[in-house]
Amino acid sequence: MSAPAPFAKVEGCDLCRTKKITPWYHEDDICWVAECDVCDTPMVGWHWHGEAPPAEHGARMCARLKEVALTHFEKRWVDDHMRNVPDHWRAHARPADGFWGWQFRQRLPGALSRATGPSGAGRAGRAARRPAC
Repeated sequence: MSAPAPFAKVEGCDLCRTKKITPWYHEDDICWVAECDVCDTPMVGWHWHGEAPPAEHGARMCARLKEVALTHFEKRWVDDHMRNVPDHWRAHARPADGFWGWQFRQRLPGALSRATGPSGAGRAGRAARRPAC
């Protein structure tokens, strides 16, 4: 996949490398949605390095995340706080009353999970340029 200008990938960035070490639910030329290896929730990641994707990319990424999240949690919230990699945009869909995916015991029937394999509100103070899922 070649980067359209001015988008680029950064060597050494875990999210730019996009190793498939957990179940993946979606991938296209803008984003991917996979289960986060830290919190076991669906996470959308931008294929390109940066904190502020263009609005059309943001809308598409949020839509893909919501589609996958509906198969995991009936009620959810979107967390776009970039904790471990602060300069690469991504967002997690979390259970409405929790943070961790494994903490939410009532996954919907037929939901995808790490065990079976592939088969909201944002945070306050979000930067204005970031997608609002």
